Amino acid sequence: MTGEIHIQHVSKNFRIWRVGLKVSVIDDLSLTVSEGESVLLLGPNGSGKSTLLRVLATLLMPSKGKIFVYGHDTRRRSRALLNLLGFMPEECKFHPGISGLIFLNYLGKLMGMREPKTRAIELLGDFGLTKWRNIDTSVYSEGMRQRLGLCSALLNEPKVLLLDEPYDNLDQEMRTKLKIYLQEYLENGNIVIAASHNKEHFTNFREIRFPIEKEE
Repeated sequence: MTGEIHIQHVSKNFRIWRVGLKVSVIDDLSLTVSEGESVLLLGPNGSGKSTLLRVLATLLMPSKGKIFVYGHDTRRRSRALLNLLGFMPEECKFHPGISGLIFLNYLGKLMGMREPKTRAIELLGDFGLTKWRNIDTSVYSEGMRQRLGLCSALLNEPKVLLLDEPYDNLDQEMRTKLKIYLQEYLENGNIVIAASHNKEHFTNFREIRFPIEKEE
C-alpha cells in the first residue's frame, strides 16, 4: 500500500435525530489513487464530495470501511499520517487579529515544523501575498483568504493534497498560477484530490462522479 491511497468500501452516514432520519452521504465507495495521480470529485452540492475530503483528512471517521494513506490507517490519526496530508476546506476562515504570516508560522509550529516561517514566506510569495503577509487577515478579500488557505494546505509539503473548490474566488492570473503549481506538484510524485461542481480547471484529472445523497 506504500505510495497509494486505498479507500475500501467506505460509507458515511449522518443521523438527523430530530426527525429520525439517517442520511447516507457516501455509500460503499472503493477507490485507489497512486503517486503522481490527480483525482477530481465531481458532482453537485450535497453529493458527498466535501464529506469524503474531510474523511480523508481524518476530520471525520467513516461509518463503514477503511482508508489507508501510504499504508497508514486513517482511523488511528498518527503523526506520521497527518504529516502526509494537506487540506483546504471550501470556505477558508481565519481568526481575526493575526496576520497571514503569524497564522502560518503558528500552524507550522503546531505541525512540528522546525522553521515554518521560512516556508510560510516562500508560499506567501508564490501566491501573491507578500505585501499582505503582516496585515490582519480580517481585512483580506475572499480571494486573498483562498490563497492563504492554499498556503496553509501546502505548508508542511504534504504528499497528499486535499482541495475543496480550490479555484473559487481566484482571478484568472492566480488560477493559471495554481494550475501550473499543481502540475509541478504532481510531477514530484505527489497526489492531488480535489472536489468541485465544475470541471473547467481540472484538465487531466481522473473524474469520480458523485451521486446525490441518499436518505434511508
